[in-house]
Amino acid sequence: METGRPLPLGVAHRPPKPQRILACVLCQQRKVKCDRKFPCNHCVKAKVQCVPAQQMPRRRRKPTEQDLMERLRQYEVLLKKNNIAVDPVDDMEVEDATFDSATGRSSTRTDNIKDEEPATGSVKNFWDAMHSRPLNQRDGSETSDVDNNNNNATFDDLSEPAIVKIWGRVFETDHNHLFGDSKVDGPLSMLHPSHVQIFRLWQVYSDNINPLLKITHAPTLQARILDAAVDINGISRELEALMFSIYCTAIITMSEDDCRTIMGGTKAGLLSKYQDACRQALINCGFLRSRERDCLTAFFLYLISLRPDTHPHTLSPMFAIAFRIAHRMNISNEATNAKHSIFEAEMRRRLWWAMVLYDSRISEMTDYKVTQLVPTWDCKTPSNVNDFDLRPEMTARPPDLNPSTEALFAVMRGAIGNLIRYNAWHLDFVNPMLRHVAKATQHVVDPYDDNLNALEQLLETRYIAHCNPEIPLHYITMWWARNYLAKYRFFLHCSRQSSSPAEQSLSQRDAVLSYALRMLECDTALMSSPLTKGYRWLIQFHFPFPAYVRIVQDLRARPLGAQADKAWQMMNANYGVRFVDMEPSANLLFKMFATNVLQAWNARCAALFGADENGDARKMVRDIKKKLGQPSPPAVGSAPGFSRESVGLQPSEVQTLPALTQNSEIDFNPSLAELNADFFDMDWSSIDWSAVSAMGITPSLAVSLALWIIPLLFCLWSSGFVAQYRFNAAYATECIQVENEFGQARYCDICKIFQKDRMYHSDHVGKCLPLLDHFCPWWNGSVWRDNIKAYLLFVPALSVHLLFCFGVSIWVISDPRFKNDNPHIYILLVDGPFFLFALWVSFAFWVTFAFTNITQEEINQDTIWYRLPTGSIVAWIPGSGFRESPWNMGWRENVRLAMGRKRDALCFWKPSPLATADPLPTRNLAPTVALQEIRSSSSRSRRSAAQSSSTGFEAELSRWSDSVRQRRATDNT
Repeated sequence: METGRPLPLGVAHRPPKPQRILACVLCQQRKVKCDRKFPCNHCVKAKVQCVPAQQMPRRRRKPTEQDLMERLRQYEVLLKKNNIAVDPVDDMEVEDATFDSATGRSSTRTDNIKDEEPATGSVKNFWDAMHSRPLNQRDGSETSDVDNNNNNATFDDLSEPAIVKIWGRVFETDHNHLFGDSKVDGPLSMLHPSHVQIFRLWQVYSDNINPLLKITHAPTLQARILDAAVDINGISRELEALMFSIYCTAIITMSEDDCRTIMGGTKAGLLSKYQDACRQALINCGFLRSRERDCLTAFFLYLISLRPDTHPHTLSPMFAIAFRIAHRMNISNEATNAKHSIFEAEMRRRLWWAMVLYDSRISEMTDYKVTQLVPTWDCKTPSNVNDFDLRPEMTARPPDLNPSTEALFAVMRGAIGNLIRYNAWHLDFVNPMLRHVAKATQHVVDPYDDNLNALEQLLETRYIAHCNPEIPLHYITMWWARNYLAKYRFFLHCSRQSSSPAEQSLSQRDAVLSYALRMLECDTALMSSPLTKGYRWLIQFHFPFPAYVRIVQDLRARPLGAQADKAWQMMNANYGVRFVDMEPSANLLFKMFATNVLQAWNARCAALFGADENGDARKMVRDIKKKLGQPSPPAVGSAPGFSRESVGLQPSEVQTLPALTQNSEIDFNPSLAELNADFFDMDWSSIDWSAVSAMGITPSLAVSLALWIIPLLFCLWSSGFVAQYRFNAAYATECIQVENEFGQARYCDICKIFQKDRMYHSDHVGKCLPLLDHFCPWWNGSVWRDNIKAYLLFVPALSVHLLFCFGVSIWVISDPRFKNDNPHIYILLVDGPFFLFALWVSFAFWVTFAFTNITQEEINQDTIWYRLPTGSIVAWIPGSGFRESPWNMGWRENVRLAMGRKRDALCFWKPSPLATADPLPTRNLAPTVALQEIRSSSSRSRRSAAQSSSTGFEAELSRWSDSVRQRRATDNT
């Protein structure tokens, strides 16, 4: 079929290319020119058979790179056997044995593994794109492309491996840029501990470090360490670096006594020694350029050992180096991990997640935005399997059947971190643009509590429900999960608050405070349990600083809030496990913590006017003052400052504290100081401190009411229960007070009895009471002999209370913040009259009662004495004045009779001597013989009898009156 398209000239009729004829075998051997005819002229002349050549002769095979590496390994083994130091070729033997350089496929792993999930994605390589290499023709892993010390690279090769090899030849002395020159004198083999100490340190590491991180495979590594302990000089450099890093991390978990007992040295000295050795071992193995997992693991453990004594801002960039190495090894890429063996892939995942979660805490302490807990990588979480279920030769992934495995803690942390890194509220603190990445991965990014509720249910059902709280690893897993859930709920509400500038409601503030208190509760449970003694190196690293910031702010703004008492209890409990044994000079965190707690405590005392009933909190405050050397907490003003200078920290020292730094965009409360800066740089003066005073109005009224009720309670108790009990007792006296000048005995027409000395009828009680003073409407009872002491205590207590109310009112009126609050004016109007009344009562009544020992019934009467014919002396009080009262014993004796001894004066429940005196004490003028009682049933008969008997002793009365007047004149003089 014609297409109308002409063919190129000569294409359709081009003859086939003739086959090339080779020279015969004899001509090739003689190296002469053959005419390529059979037989050829040379063979005809030589009269030999002409044999045509069929193919080109095979060239000699050039040694491959793999052959060269094998020969180098053999030479290294021979040198080591003869104790000759040699730098091994860093040829990444694991990768070379794992991948084929041409196909990129695994040579040790079977191709028919069905249970391994396919790779989630491959990352494009810039070098391949530049050379137009398709992705399917790339080497399977970047780790197989680079041979750092292979010097066989040709200069016409512009691929990435060739460039890296050339760099390795050019920059041969750059290994000490990070750690500087070595401080180790002599070979590292001399710095290893003894065999017994190696095993003890390995056991400490296996008990305290490995269960939480799971970055080393205990069964295989233990066998390697045992072999290395036998021949220290023959171990590889990667293993040597790993062993020194294990020594370092084991020592930081040991106490000072354990270091002296096991290692025979101080903790600081041992740690310095093995850290120096670890640095040199890392330099020897070229950790900055190495792709060995053991080398990266050793570097990670070394950084962990630096954490207790290293500035977080110094530690953060060092972790960045570790992450650069990990990214170069493609540990974060699941596509690369899937191409490794089951064992190697799992160990790479464990190492990556341990680094990410540890770095996330470093980021919280320095800069939240640099965290690696982001959705930009796809490494899977570790599998929940035991170490003995993982073997290097296995070809199938072990099933996750047992929820309680050795890797429980690491798996739990990975599950929490894997959900958090996709949540919108977390990404708002890191980089809001990453929310689009999280959405692209089809993960739920609900900014509310749904994710955390689902995660909490997952953790409770899958992990916590199967935990035994008697097992240390299970115990820390339970409380760590609860602590992290409370922490991230706390961050979630902070994120919500920062996105909505409106002021929080009271319920929202209480919710955030409850999460902060939950964090303290979990931290206290972790720090106080003896089961977590070996794990406290990690627990101490996670100090709940944001929770303390929130609690202190809330306690200062709402010192008497609904959860204030619980907050003080939680802080006191956490103080007992975090700071009670800490010297202030040992950790500057204590000084900052103590200063803020004291200021919050002052705010509480100001609201309660110093009457706090929280005994536990008082113990904490007393201990803080003792350690800081303060006789009293610093004063709290309307806007207390909190700065570096107030705490006594230098700017370089502040960063040693686990603070929320200037890039941490956590805003706890719009009405409070924003935490957009370092904790010391926060504007604490922007806090609405008027809320403290506003809240103090209610406490003022409550305390006032208490000061009213307490005196009333004990006075009512004294005048009611005790008085009625004592009233039933019989009162006997020898001194009878007469009714008139005729010496007639006093008779009560209501009670139908002859009244004893100083006994008066009480209408309120309906009986005659001895030493009845008056009816008190505040008591709703009578003041008489048995409760006169309680009454004398009540009057000054009332005066002090009214003085307090008046002082509070003056303070409220003088403070400009209350100028628009009319209720305080009412308080002043109410307190003022009572205050004046109290002054009058204190001056007139109390002094009169206490210093004259006389009742109100006798104040306006004068005493006239008569001597009866029988020789008895009687007293009649017809007029005004109490100077001649026979019961006035002088002010000292009067006070003693009314109040008792000095040590019993304030004990209102103890009766006074006046209440127990029988008869009543009198002066020497008092009669010694009782007046004969007139027993007539009617008052008329009694009066007539008195009149008939009066004429017989008129002369005696006259003489007695003269003596009385003479005695008065003498007393007046």
